[in-house]
Amino acid sequence: MPSNGFPGLVRVNGRKRIYTAAFDGSSSSSPSPTPSPPPAVRSQPPPSKPKPSKSSREKGKKKKRSKETVRQSPENSPSSPEPNEDVHIPDMPQHNPHVIRAYKALDHRAKLITRLGASYEHLYQAARMLPRYLGAFVDYDTVLTKGLARYGSYRQDDPDRDRLIFNEYWEVRTYFHLLKQHFPGLEDHIEYLREDADLVGQLAQFMTSSARKTRSDDAGRIREYIYEIAGWDDVVLKKKESRGFNHVVTGRLLCPVDQLDAFDCNPQGYCRAIRDQHNERHWATADDWPAFLYDMSEHTPDDVMPGLLQSKLLLKCYKLIFTGPASVPVASSATGGKPKGKPPVIRNMEDAAESINVHAMIYIACLVRHALNAQSEWAEEDLDFHCGDFVRSILTLALRNINWQEDISEWYRDRVLRHSRKRAPPANRQTMYSKMLNQTSGDIQPSCEPDEDLEAEVEDEQGSDAEDQQHGEQEDVDAEGEQDDE
Repeated sequence: MPSNGFPGLVRVNGRKRIYTAAFDGSSSSSPSPTPSPPPAVRSQPPPSKPKPSKSSREKGKKKKRSKETVRQSPENSPSSPEPNEDVHIPDMPQHNPHVIRAYKALDHRAKLITRLGASYEHLYQAARMLPRYLGAFVDYDTVLTKGLARYGSYRQDDPDRDRLIFNEYWEVRTYFHLLKQHFPGLEDHIEYLREDADLVGQLAQFMTSSARKTRSDDAGRIREYIYEIAGWDDVVLKKKESRGFNHVVTGRLLCPVDQLDAFDCNPQGYCRAIRDQHNERHWATADDWPAFLYDMSEHTPDDVMPGLLQSKLLLKCYKLIFTGPASVPVASSATGGKPKGKPPVIRNMEDAAESINVHAMIYIACLVRHALNAQSEWAEEDLDFHCGDFVRSILTLALRNINWQEDISEWYRDRVLRHSRKRAPPANRQTMYSKMLNQTSGDIQPSCEPDEDLEAEVEDEQGSDAEDQQHGEQEDVDAEGEQDDE
């Protein structure tokens, strides 16, 4: 046993190593010996490689470039946020950055303060005016997308152009032309919008939502005043659910103009058959134009155009929307005086005369029909009548008869715009002033030059008066002096 008294400890070169004691060999709980750490091995530098020649380095670079063209690294992929200098980014067409910034900020859900802060309140107001220029049933997404794609590529020999049916071809062409005129910045950024499909979709959504709000406001105004404007006596018609073919008064207005004889023979039966959708009913469809559109004193059974869109009801409702309730005497009296509210819509239009077109008339006609029917909410379909088909049928007439379109627009201008009523009087009209000129006319004409002799006489009289005044004053002074002497 070692002198230190601990079995298993042996000093070797100044270090202690643990050996298993003799009495620990049969014990299962003895600790296992701790292995010694391996001796440290000094790392050797790698063998030097021979330096490649210049030609081999150039070949290696060429191979590396060829591999990069075949396989693109994740850092240089199109989805990587890091730009790749080798990828060519096309230049956007020339544009106004302020306009594009405002376009990209458009949000149909934004409030006034947000629109003012983002500088697009004027775009919101322009979008609100679009239904009054284009109409109520415009697919803005289709018009913008296909209008931008087809712009500048229309041909004279296009088959759709020769058909003169207001189909998608004419819808895109006509409405896109009006959009260019009435939406700020659109005409100057056609090339830019062609390269940005997402921005076009954002514009279409903004226009659609804004136009829907305008249509709702205008429909509500006509619905509010229709009872007084139409001159109805039955108070039941004040409730919208009682209108349409539920009542013979509104049913006759909605009846196709060429079926009025059948309606008058049995008004209740006619309305009941349409309301209940009987198989043997008369069809009041969109292409069979209703009676409320016509001035019946001008309508003739053999011609569809005389009196169309010239009814008093339609004209009053047109003025109600564009020139305000004050321009319709019946509506203003119903409110107990001059109605309060915003200024007339027509004042916000750049050219009031040009804004009066067939699209605006059809827009008002759709709103009036909604006020006449029994539906509580706006809908394109009402029984057998589809508003979109009605719009296309009237616009087909306008395409095929430009003279009628111009005549009906001029007819509305004369009755809607105030200055149109101020006509010049006839040139040969006899007035009191003209009679006076005839009675006092003679050979001697008054001269515009002053009479020199008359001026001389006036000067002499003024001079003599001055001398007399001075002489009188001198006599008064002398008289006062004599009195003082006395």
